Amino acid sequence: MVKSAGWLKALRFRYRSRAGSKESIPTEERTSELIQFGLLAPPNSGKAAPPVIATDAKLGARDYLDLAATYNFADMGAFSNLSARLGINNVTDKDPPLLGANNCIGVYCNGNTYPQVYDTLGRYVFMGLTADF
Repeated sequence: MVKSAGWLKALRFRYRSRAGSKESIPTEERTSELIQFGLLAPPNSGKAAPPVIATDAKLGARDYLDLAATYNFADMGAFSNLSARLGINNVTDKDPPLLGANNCIGVYCNGNTYPQVYDTLGRYVFMGLTADF
């Protein structure tokens, strides 16, 4: 592959739509998980489950803006096998939507949010240098 010298630029827009909970009848597995974490009373216990906090019923949408640039040193003699990259993820430093502790269930929720879906690190700056042999 032949590299050309110069800059490669990238702009990426990520959108995560809002999410809501409309679970009407939990599955058997979900019911046992809710009981385990104390969010649902066991059958015939006479106890009521804690209420779902209204702010947790819907999680807001989030927009993320990422910037990146790469420079190839293709025509620079001894440095012709080098390329440098620099970038910033989540340029606007948007925080993820947060859940209340009672509604943060199981292995999917961490730090009162869903890190698999939302950007939990905030603004992230990275750089690197690559040498091809």
